[in-house]
Amino acid sequence: MMNLKGFQNLIKTPDFTTASNLEVLILEGCTKLVDIHLSIGVLKSLKLLNLRDYRSLRTLPTKIGMESLETLIPSGCSSLIRFPEINGKMERTSKNSICL
Repeated sequence: MMNLKGFQNLIKTPDFTTASNLEVLILEGCTKLVDIHLSIGVLKSLKLLNLRDYRSLRTLPTKIGMESLETLIPSGCSSLIRFPEINGKMERTSKNSICL
């Protein structure tokens, strides 16, 4: 689990390449964060991605392969202009677990 909730001065995320077993990523309230590192797309074990109130987020990496994703929370991402293409079946994600 990586909980960066409320890190208001965070301007970039780390490279996630070595965190391939990460299951929970919380970026809620990281108001100055503009981009998420492209390596987020390799987090195949990620079950929960919380982007709530990540107001300055404009884009996500163009392709995401989060096969295990169960819960996605992008609510409050008011600057988001493009949502990525999600590769994989994402069989574990239901409509009720995407909290807009």
